[in-house]
Amino acid sequence: MNPNKKILTNPVFILLFLNSILVLLSYSYNSYNGYISGTFTIAKQLILLFSLIFLLFKSVSLKIFRSACLIIPVAFFIFSIFRSSFLSSLYSLATLFVPYFYILSTLSYLIKQFSFRETFGHLLLLFNFVYLYPIVIYFLLGTGFEKTNIYGIEDQGFFFSNHYGWATAIFLTTTPAIIYLFKLNKLLRTIFLGCTILAFYLLIISANRSAMLAVTIALIILVFFPKGIHLLRGSNAVLLIFLISVPFYFLTNLKDQKNSSVNFLIKKNEKQFETKEKAETRFVVANFAFDYFNNNPILWLTGVGLFNHAFIQGVTNLGAYHNSYWEILFGGGVLVFLFFLSVMILRPIYVFNKYIGNFGLIMIPLIIIPFFESNLTGGQFLFFPWFSIMLLMNVRKIV
Repeated sequence: MNPNKKILTNPVFILLFLNSILVLLSYSYNSYNGYISGTFTIAKQLILLFSLIFLLFKSVSLKIFRSACLIIPVAFFIFSIFRSSFLSSLYSLATLFVPYFYILSTLSYLIKQFSFRETFGHLLLLFNFVYLYPIVIYFLLGTGFEKTNIYGIEDQGFFFSNHYGWATAIFLTTTPAIIYLFKLNKLLRTIFLGCTILAFYLLIISANRSAMLAVTIALIILVFFPKGIHLLRGSNAVLLIFLISVPFYFLTNLKDQKNSSVNFLIKKNEKQFETKEKAETRFVVANFAFDYFNNNPILWLTGVGLFNHAFIQGVTNLGAYHNSYWEILFGGGVLVFLFFLSVMILRPIYVFNKYIGNFGLIMIPLIIIPFFESNLTGGQFLFFPWFSIMLLMNVRKIV
């Protein structure tokens, strides 16, 4: 299909783009220039507020979504009433559910105006373009192919290595669908493939294991689950060879360089397997939280309140779960957690398998990466693609 100008120029779609890109702009200038970052943060909040008010006049209805999407915020609110710090809990909830309801309202409007297929395809296009920004920033203002490992290094004051890894995962898992779905001329195809080369290299030198795992699984599904995109047919085989040979080339070349990200990851993984002192701190926090809940069984029903990390302070230097799923489990209890899994994992996997096939590869990083980082507030790096794509999969009727 051709990019639909009616969607691309629709004010609601444009506002979603602005809300998404402002999150990354705020991140990119966070330490480079605090004043500029603060300006983007204020702009981000104002645009979100304006977007919500704008949608109020569109008379959107949330009835097109499965009830589980609405049960989650209601349950969190009810459990927060019984907290001693109710007002603090309410403020924390607002950082999640204001943008959450904004996304629900936006999707409801877009689905009413356009088909599911058109909405989904153009969301892929939107997030592909948004998360191309960190990749372009790195190669324009960074050191290009000179560095072989940027793990833990804030390059040029714009993004950390994790951000680069997550951005490349979103870009790489949306590009095959965009090339396959949209009728692109040769120039645009060439640009996309060129950016794919840059993205693969940046992914590898970022040494971000969650992003690398997600892209690896996505490539395996792309090849061996040919429902939607068939790379083993005719000229598409060229794209398949390209997607496999490029990362293989970078991996083999970086393996020969002593201080490269490849050798760094090999050593890091070996140390974590061999000694408990190097255990992943996220799992240390999780184990402590599980023990704490087992000693207070009622908490498995009520949770301790969303974003309440008081009981794990001092366990490690993290001071938080750094895991979106643990935030929900320990914050809201088992029942809310099950509803959350239904909305954000189980239903999307069902839709992926039955309706959209490997056009939905973006769901792979959106399921895996939140296990290693919290993305539950509107200002988090992957909040908008995560909730936009997964909530779209919860439309009652997909045609």
